[in-house]
Amino acid sequence: MAGISVSSSVKDQVQSILKLLEKTTSKDVVTEFLQSKKLHFSGTWVELFEKRVYPAVEEGKIQVEELIDLLSKAEETGRQHIFLYQIPKDTLDTLTKETLLKRIKTAKWDKLVDSPIILNMPEKQTVTAVRFDTNGSFIIKAISTRIRYEYKGDEVTQDGYLNKRYKIIKSRSICLLKMHSSGLVEVRISSKSHTTKYDEDVEEFLKLTDTIIPKSKIRSYAINLSKSKTKIWDKRIELSRVLRFSDATLKNSVGNTIRAATGDRDSDLLADNSVAKSMEQFSGNDVYCENNNIFFKTIENETVPSREIHVLMSGEMNEFTITAYCKDSDYEYVFKNILAFNAE
Repeated sequence: MAGISVSSSVKDQVQSILKLLEKTTSKDVVTEFLQSKKLHFSGTWVELFEKRVYPAVEEGKIQVEELIDLLSKAEETGRQHIFLYQIPKDTLDTLTKETLLKRIKTAKWDKLVDSPIILNMPEKQTVTAVRFDTNGSFIIKAISTRIRYEYKGDEVTQDGYLNKRYKIIKSRSICLLKMHSSGLVEVRISSKSHTTKYDEDVEEFLKLTDTIIPKSKIRSYAINLSKSKTKIWDKRIELSRVLRFSDATLKNSVGNTIRAATGDRDSDLLADNSVAKSMEQFSGNDVYCENNNIFFKTIENETVPSREIHVLMSGEMNEFTITAYCKDSDYEYVFKNILAFNAE
């Protein structure tokens, strides 16, 4: 097949997408994409760009839009803290597609609806994508740069001054708002390595999107996931085919707490009979599960989840965490199960 003319800017864009994919997902995601296109898929990340992906773009076998979509699916699911809200029906009724498009145009984000942009680490939080998915959901994504300082030690100068040395560490952060047609809202925030607190991140992001969906109409209606946590623990034996428990914290109405944890990441809390029995003895109508540390197992003859998915159910009442990047199908599997447990 004859090659088509591809500009240097397109080549740079393809290279940027591959570099971001390398940071946010496994090589398997790219190789599976190439396989689906019936293209050669072996090689290192550099070889994938130089010998597989970019030549396929030149030949018209891959469109840049397909790579942008691949990046979106990879970076939007997993290694993030997810906060759930339910917009009231009277507010939801006002958020029609027509209204949202008008507000998007006023915010000067209308070009992003058809043409999302690729950014690595911008100077300030920047909206890079706005879209209406075919299932009726509405999505806004923003990219920002996080900066933290890692202490490296003290240094005494010759003239008697004590200098403290810090390494400046920058990282790319992704924030995503997804409003479902039901009014359910997900706010996904990239995980941090140095803290478990995300309230400021949620607040900053929702201020950015406030002109599209009022922040007050989201923040005031957090979904309490306590029922989901307790149901998962209460049905732990029944769910042991699909879930593995790493640790759990139980609490009663007067504040008494009992916690059990495995000795390592790969063990199952339920496999230790003495621990299981001690947790069973802490019972009563006022006992509830405060935190769950669980793994969604792979299931024989099932393609989803594609691998074990580690989930933390802790933090804010409306918060859960998927600790590592995962496929969008794996994310949806976990998300739907957590909602189902909360509805029972």
